[in-house]
Amino acid sequence: MISIIIPVYNAEAYLRECVSSILGQTYRDIEVILVDDGSLDGSPALCDALAKEDKRIVVIHKENGGVSSARNAGLDMAKGDYITFADCDDFIKDSSMYEELLALAKDRSSDITISTFFEELPDGNVRYSDSGEILCLTGEEATAALLGNTKDKTIYGKFVWFFVWNKLYRAEILKDIRFDTLTNSAEDVPINLAAFAKTDNIVYIEKPYYFWRHRNESQSRDRSVSEIRSGALTGKIMYDYAIRLPSKYKSAAVQTAYRNIYWYYSFCTSEIRRLRRLPIGNKTKDLAEFIAARDEMRSQMKDMKKQADYKYLSSSFKLAVILMTDFPEIFAFIWAIYHKIKGKN
Repeated sequence: MISIIIPVYNAEAYLRECVSSILGQTYRDIEVILVDDGSLDGSPALCDALAKEDKRIVVIHKENGGVSSARNAGLDMAKGDYITFADCDDFIKDSSMYEELLALAKDRSSDITISTFFEELPDGNVRYSDSGEILCLTGEEATAALLGNTKDKTIYGKFVWFFVWNKLYRAEILKDIRFDTLTNSAEDVPINLAAFAKTDNIVYIEKPYYFWRHRNESQSRDRSVSEIRSGALTGKIMYDYAIRLPSKYKSAAVQTAYRNIYWYYSFCTSEIRRLRRLPIGNKTKDLAEFIAARDEMRSQMKDMKKQADYKYLSSSFKLAVILMTDFPEIFAFIWAIYHKIKGKN
């Protein structure tokens, strides 16, 4: 049996399409776990209604705790021999997804089976890759590819995606692994790194099944102070895995981890600049929280700078880190100019 875990939060407009695309799969031995994460719209009632329509659907109602918490609740209940995930605002375009991934997993004795997907861009265009090529990877190779630092551009271009919904996991692999509830931004990264570390049997097929939407109001677009802290924590976790890699992978892996923190630091810098322009009042607390988050990231990078692996950063990136850690106001000024020039172009 395959367990499909779907966190649900304010997705009344999309949920039925998502669930229908899963129930319509050619592989029938599935359980669909809908985790209502404290939705404020009609999603809770819709979850219950869908469960009445098909006995393969199980519903969990819980207080809002974020997507990581919701997925963990689903993992705790899952009974399948294999586990996968879906986002409530997406759907599966190819009805043979689970049948074909499971057949590939059994044929190659893989613990994790990965596919490509259809990606709907914000402008409405859809891109995907579909050569049918199959790659077998070790856990180390998968980790290197996930961190975006393999020298093989063929593998890098196909495998860099860190999502959980384009992967079929043997349940045993996730038995002792859970999503970090403090990482609700790029939260898929840590659990995949942990899963890859437990196996050398990973198979990738370049065939799209899943349809991923870019939805502006989705949680992954939130850049609140908590999301910024969460993203920076994910960067630190990436760094911890990067430094364990062989030297042939380490340089770009370390830079990838720093880059993740860099982007969240930049988001934080932009928000601080915006809040400082507002009249003093109820925004004072928000400003203080963003400054505190920025300083936490500065401290985090200062600690990382002390490690031997700091040498793997390029000279230009070292300069950026120095500006962020030691001269935050200068970095903010340069960042503002960069965005102003970028906006004109």
